[in-house]
Amino acid sequence: MGQPPATMRKGDIQLLYEYEHWANNRVLQTVSALPLSISRVIWGGSFGSVEGAVP
Repeated sequence: MGQPPATMRKGDIQLLYEYEHWANNRVLQTVSALPLSISRVIWGGSFGSVEGAVP
């Protein structure tokens, strides 16, 4: 019953690391383009502002 446990190969893990690197760079590029007046606005949530989420 059910499926066997999934296994990850070295290539799968490398792809995830590459994606993480790409995604982090994309977020940082987008955030760095925001004016300080926007990045410091308190929006609520667990980090409060963009500046609080991306130190």
